[in-house]
Parts: sequence; C-alpha cells; structure tokens
Amino acid sequence: MFSKFKKILGIEGLKLDLILPDHIEKTSGVVKGQLVLESLTTCTIRSMDLMIYEKYERGRGKSKKVNDYIIGKMKIDGPFAIEAESKLLMDFSLEFIIAKSEMDEKEESSMLLKGFVKAAKWFSKVSSEYRLEIEAKVDGTRLNPFKSFPLNLV
Repeated sequence: MFSKFKKILGIEGLKLDLILPDHIEKTSGVVKGQLVLESLTTCTIRSMDLMIYEKYERGRGKSKKVNDYIIGKMKIDGPFAIEAESKLLMDFSLEFIIAKSEMDEKEESSMLLKGFVKAAKWFSKVSSEYRLEIEAKVDGTRLNPFKSFPLNLV
C-alpha cells in the first residue's frame, strides 16, 4: 500500500539530471548535452519534454516587466525502461532561436548607435536569463518528474 502511494507521487522514482558545457554560444543556436536518468525502482518513461526559456526583464521599480519566452523545445518519445538502481545516459541536441528586439537590431546595424543603445539598455535595466526545463511522463505516476537547469548563454 505505502509503495503504491510513493509510486503515484514519484517518491523513489525517476531522478533527472543534465551534463552540459560550462557555456554555450548564442550564435550556435544549439544546446548539446546528456540527460542522466536514475531510478531507485524500475520505471517506464513514456516521453520527455525539453524546453529552453528566456526570462526577459526590463524597467525599474513599479514599471518593471518580466516575460518568459520559449526559445527552443523538443519531445523525446519513448517508451524507455529504466531498471531499479541503474542509470540511463541519453545524448540530446536542442535547437533554439533568440529573438532580437528593435534595439538589438539597431545596435548591430549601426556603429554610431551602438553606444547609445547600450546606454539605453543599461538605463532601462534590460537583462535576459536562460534555463532548460525537463519534464518526464512516467507510467504509474501522477506527479511527473520535473527539473529546471540554468543555462549560461554567451
């Protein structure tokens, strides 16, 4: 009875981890790495969703705005079986596209405007953070294993 309850909640179930490079070039448009799947019990994964998000912040104080944009996603279809107390390593390659604002385009197109645009971005406190999220659909669980990893895009 208790083991069924733990399985439904995903306790002692699938654990997700990633092996990623220290930094990823924005211009490459791709994140390459390895998924590390571990489980204390035998389980079957139906599918996995990988998504890259950009958290875009701008403004100060009360006028501060924050948006999350999906810049890359992929689905890995299963089923994959993982035996109890074992690891499964899977290579992946996830493409992404970073959208450019009008300010970004002006900064790149004109040497004269480059300094002004940088100053305007600094004054408006414009910043972006990136993360990769993984969600696995596991047979017999109601709470899908989920994990978020920060990405260092340069």
